[in-house]
Amino acid sequence: MLKIADIKPFDRNPKIHTQKQLEMLQKSIKEFGFTNPVLLATGDTVVAGHARITAAKELGMTEVPVIRLDIPADKAPAYVIADNRLAELGSIDVTLLQAELEELLAIADFDIESVGYTDDQIDALLNIDTDFSFGSGNSVSDDENYAISNPDDMVEVEGKQVGISYAVHVSFSKQDGAEAFLEKIGCDKAKFLPGKHSTIVDGDKLVY
Repeated sequence: MLKIADIKPFDRNPKIHTQKQLEMLQKSIKEFGFTNPVLLATGDTVVAGHARITAAKELGMTEVPVIRLDIPADKAPAYVIADNRLAELGSIDVTLLQAELEELLAIADFDIESVGYTDDQIDALLNIDTDFSFGSGNSVSDDENYAISNPDDMVEVEGKQVGISYAVHVSFSKQDGAEAFLEKIGCDKAKFLPGKHSTIVDGDKLVY
């Protein structure tokens, strides 16, 4: 344990923490305890745990558990960036998450927001159709909502879950096939980078 007053924040931390996130962290700490120690580099500078410290302070805590890492000061920024970025690279199995959330919702006197999702986000998650399929192979469905002008140009179509959203990764062998597809689903071609690959994400639900 170390006094919060003795811990030095990393002033150039690029991660932004919203008040809503801090409120959820407070709920998590109250529900489960301070289970994830703050990581410190040389000189007791924070490299992971800025939000947890802020949440702890708002709860009136004066000490938090810490782990001191053997990281020199000049490499501390690299760890801060890596800690923020690497956590973003994973994806979520929505079907399993839905099942777990449904069980948690059945627990009496349990603050569901302590797991990091708002009530509205949980509602959106539980209403996602995980059986959705955009097609596979070298063509797409004949469904009028998903048909494109040149289906033979499509090399690969894959539906992939990203967080609580869906991303559709579409690859084309020809640029005009990609443009025809974007036009068919009503997307502005100018908003997409040139090339054969486009990723389309639309909030909490897939509409393409």
